[in-house]
Amino acid sequence: MSAAHAVDPTILRCFNFLTLAPQVVPWGLMLVAPRWRVTRAIVEPWIVPLVCAAAHATVDGVGFASPGALEEAATFARVFDPSIGPDRWLSADVTGPFEAFNEMLENPNFVGEEWTHVLTWDLFVGRFVYLDALARGVPNLRASLLFINFTGPPGLLLYAATCVISGKGLPPIPSESGTMASSTTPKLIFVDQPTASASATSRLREAFVDGRGRAEAVIRACAPDVCFDDISAPSSIVGRDAVYAELARRDVDDDACGASIVVERVADGEKMAGMTFHRTNRAGERGLRGTIAVEVDANGMICRITRATEPILKPGGATAKLLKAVAKAPEGVQPKSRVDRAPSGAADIVKYLWLEVQGCDDFKEVALSNFSRDILYEDVNFELPFVGREQVSGFLDEFDIPGLTFNPLAISDGNDACVFTWEVDLNAGETATKVRGVSFYALDSEGKVSYIRDIPGSASSPVLGSFAAKMNPALRTFAPTPTEAELVQRAKART
Repeated sequence: MSAAHAVDPTILRCFNFLTLAPQVVPWGLMLVAPRWRVTRAIVEPWIVPLVCAAAHATVDGVGFASPGALEEAATFARVFDPSIGPDRWLSADVTGPFEAFNEMLENPNFVGEEWTHVLTWDLFVGRFVYLDALARGVPNLRASLLFINFTGPPGLLLYAATCVISGKGLPPIPSESGTMASSTTPKLIFVDQPTASASATSRLREAFVDGRGRAEAVIRACAPDVCFDDISAPSSIVGRDAVYAELARRDVDDDACGASIVVERVADGEKMAGMTFHRTNRAGERGLRGTIAVEVDANGMICRITRATEPILKPGGATAKLLKAVAKAPEGVQPKSRVDRAPSGAADIVKYLWLEVQGCDDFKEVALSNFSRDILYEDVNFELPFVGREQVSGFLDEFDIPGLTFNPLAISDGNDACVFTWEVDLNAGETATKVRGVSFYALDSEGKVSYIRDIPGSASSPVLGSFAAKMNPALRTFAPTPTEAELVQRAKART
């Protein structure tokens, strides 16, 4: 090697680093353990490709500062000889660009630049394929990654063919709106044509019961302007692309830890339907409990998904004390006159209690008369449910707070079960924060309310929920939740 073509030590270090280090992390992890949480935690952030890009930029900087760089640049310009017209681009007798490039390979600085260039972009493409495959469930990921690592572009062709053959479609691209819930989760711009206009029940079952809440199953049932509203989150997610990205991210997390959703009860309805559920792990343990409500638009597509999950921190009776301290009793407001009628069906009972009877002096008595004797009432702010009319009566007394009004927002139209969203008005002024929630009522064979689940939004849920998810990602609780039967038994033993 001539002195003019001596390799710079900095270029050599970057060359060796980019050649060897990424083969262990992240290539090795993506190939050996693609669904391991540690693998995704390393690959998903931008840090690895940016470090590699910085090493390549260092090679460029050192190379351009080396003696003879301008002469080498002149040689490199011959690779793109402007005198060769488009009519000869595919001609085999045009060898000038090839000879110029081959001459450049005698310069070790150029070899270092080109090699680190190739390795950095191969890694960038491999990372994209890895994240897209996990998000959309594309099979044969390892084969595509191996080809990308060894040959570059042919690996991308293999992945594209795998996407098409498996029915997943080519990786989606950002929409014009540019909204995206996660910068590393691909957006969905193509969905299978949904069935004709349908009821909320059929959409709920299509998306969350039969489809198990998976991103692709849910998004096929959604309108373009669907709104995903987690009542404990600071804001809603709007638009099919953004909702898909959020649900796909959750699918990846659940697949990695072996989590799944168990549907407990379903509330049917034409315009609104819902269900109660809990998370479970491979061992079948019971985890975080929740309720989902879906509303459909005039075309029978899901236009709103409201999701509520139990708070990790359960304040119990402290909730009533806090509400009593905040709520302001109305002045000069007389109790409502009682409306005497016999409601029929779950939705009618909900409307009767909360739109017609609430505010009457005998609200509790009317409510209890519509509850079964052995009613199971789950207010998830409490560790244990309330079982039977006597325990529920005490619970209603505790939350009989002057100034507190329970305002239903949307009520499903089911007969055997009903789901509805609500907010609590504390009569504390327009600037007061209103507590939102989701409730689920189910009837027994005699038409009485036999089961209730109330889930209010909680400011502590995002913080503690995130911590619990890291500690126990499958269940998303710090410890398994007892079964419903175990909770009932403990509640009955309560003094």
